[in-house]
Parts: sequence; structure tokens; C-alpha cells
Amino acid sequence: MAMALTAEQKRRKREKKLEKAGREVAEPISRPRTERPLLGEFLGCCLRGFDGNGGLGNLVVVRTLTAGGARVAGFLIDPDCLGVKDAFWSDRSASAARRSLAGLRADEECLDISPSQARRILEQAVDFARGLGFEPEGDYTGSASILGDVESTGEETVVRFPSREKPIYFASPRDSSLKIRAVLETLLDSVGPEGFDYVIDASQAQAVQDVLARLQGGRSLVDCSAP
Repeated sequence: MAMALTAEQKRRKREKKLEKAGREVAEPISRPRTERPLLGEFLGCCLRGFDGNGGLGNLVVVRTLTAGGARVAGFLIDPDCLGVKDAFWSDRSASAARRSLAGLRADEECLDISPSQARRILEQAVDFARGLGFEPEGDYTGSASILGDVESTGEETVVRFPSREKPIYFASPRDSSLKIRAVLETLLDSVGPEGFDYVIDASQAQAVQDVLARLQGGRSLVDCSAP
């Protein structure tokens, strides 16, 4: 699957922006992290970055704590391969959480969804990735506990898994050669060499040439190192 260099550069820039934004929202401000809080009302669930063309997106869930303050949980969703690519959470003051949520909603890409829809998206992401051999990454268990008492909706969600005809692994600039190798070998085992596509920077590919040699067909190797 050939992809234009400019499009790939834009995708990687967008991926960095989404990942940074998600972590900034969940970064602790003044309150310590507490593992077993009593959860209160939901202040909002925001979905960002999903435009129907695949690629990474963010899911951010904000909920009050009955003892005071609020919990913010963020999930980096990869609907094309890895499912939940990262997950993180923190506790903060309720006013700070509301400001963060207002900042997200000011972004025209932000889509407000219900807690049950948020849970459904996470379930779909995990089930899809597990079918390929991947487990959710980051602190998924701790982060997903914010939705622990919410029932999943039976409705269709705005995120499709996979978003394309078959899985495609976009190697992040932060992915080590060990991770790239592990992902490719897992996909080879689960769906075979013709069952997925990949996009990897040519500089990253040097360390996994033996695995790439086992791949046949239309996967593309894109050099994203050019300005």
C-alpha cells in the first residue's frame, strides 16, 4: 500500500500532537493519585482525532471524586492495529479538570460522547487488538477503572476496528527496533504476511530487515526522514 511521503509526515505530526495533548490533560496538577476512589458524576467524555480515515485518536474521560476533586483518564486509540496504544490517568482539582475539559471542547475535533459509548469503544479496541495478539498498553487497568461501573452501549460507535480493509501498523518515531520487530512478528503469526500492511521509516527498517524479508505483497516502506 503506497502512501505519499507528505501524507505520512502529516500523520506522524498529528500523532505526536494527539499523544502530547492526551498526556497534558491527564498530567497531575495538585492532587495525589489515589488508586481506589469513590467515583461521582461524569463531567464529560471527549473523543478526538477520528475523522473516518483511520489513524490515532484520543479518548479522554473526566469524572468527579466523591471525596473532592476529579479523575482524568486518557487513552491513545489505534483502530488500525494496536487497539489501546497508551493509557494514563491522574487526580486533580475539579476546577482544573473542568478547565482541561473546556480546552478540549474548544477544539473543533472534539466529539462529546456518553460514558457507555466510551466504554464500548475501549472494549472494541481491546477485543480487536487481542484478536491480532496485542494487549492494551500503558496503565490500562487503572485508567479504565474510571468506567468500571458503566455498562457498554449496544450501539454502533463512531470508531471502526479496523478502520481499513485489513490491519495496518504505523510505526511511531518513538517505537524501538525491538517493538517494531515484536509487532511485525505478532502480525505474521496472527494473520500471515498477506493479512496486514505496514508503514515504517526506512531508518527504522534497517534493524528489522530479516523480518521484512519474510513479508510479501503490497506493504510499503516509507522513508519519513526527509524534511
